[in-house]
Amino acid sequence: MIIEKCNICPHACGGTRYEDKTEGSLCALPALPKILKSHLSKNIEPGLIGSKGSGQIVFAGTVLNDSECSVFDSESDNKKSRINGKKLAQMFLTLQKQGAANINLINPTAFAHLIMEALREQPLQIPVVYSSHGFDSLETLKQLDGLIDIYVPFYKYHHTQIAQKFAEAPDYPAKAQIALLEMYRQVGGLASNYKKGIEQGLLIRHRVFPDFSRESIAALHWLSHYLPEGTGLSLLTGNPYLAWGEEAKNKQPLKREFERVKTALQDLQMNVGYIQDRETGEFFYLDEI
Repeated sequence: MIIEKCNICPHACGGTRYEDKTEGSLCALPALPKILKSHLSKNIEPGLIGSKGSGQIVFAGTVLNDSECSVFDSESDNKKSRINGKKLAQMFLTLQKQGAANINLINPTAFAHLIMEALREQPLQIPVVYSSHGFDSLETLKQLDGLIDIYVPFYKYHHTQIAQKFAEAPDYPAKAQIALLEMYRQVGGLASNYKKGIEQGLLIRHRVFPDFSRESIAALHWLSHYLPEGTGLSLLTGNPYLAWGEEAKNKQPLKREFERVKTALQDLQMNVGYIQDRETGEFFYLDEI
């Protein structure tokens, strides 16, 4: 497999991605991925885990240069081999047989081409979840239409200067906003019975970091204004391992900062989805806070 003039993500760098190397590719990710994990997990939103867990497949490498994405940056791990579409399809089947509530593709953006191939190779009986960082190209998403049941993107940055500072991607807000609208067009919001388990719809994640409550509130205002009622939201707290640079590392948002964001959430009447407890990490339903 060779990807020439790559435009899979919004960088559209035009690089060439061979199976095991790249030329001129901004992400420096070959066409075939390495998989960090393929396992059942319950450490996410309750509506995605079912009885046995979400069948997570975590791709190595990232298209965004921020510290939150760096947890996926194990591309240079020579102990892990690259997989093709057939192997990926086999992973889908294995997780399905283990009782996974869904196939949850974590950090999938750079390998959307292979994901399409694998999903066409192996139709599934459980929902497919696309859990990205929100930096997805409109053209690629349109090609995924009909293959993805649940979109779970992040909406990380609302202002260009913040996106530039922490991800070197000033176009992140504009590109992510277009992507979110396309995702909603494809799968809609969460069904009214989403608490029993999500089978289809859009669930947008946003993480609140210390000293950035205003950024979070601005993001919530945009989501409330431009996405229809019923769109799911998952409001996450800061994480010492997934932080915005050194100034945010090893800190949770202060209680008053998080309460400020919660108040904005309630004022905007955004009550479909989840909120993560600032201290325990436990998830609660937005309409129950």
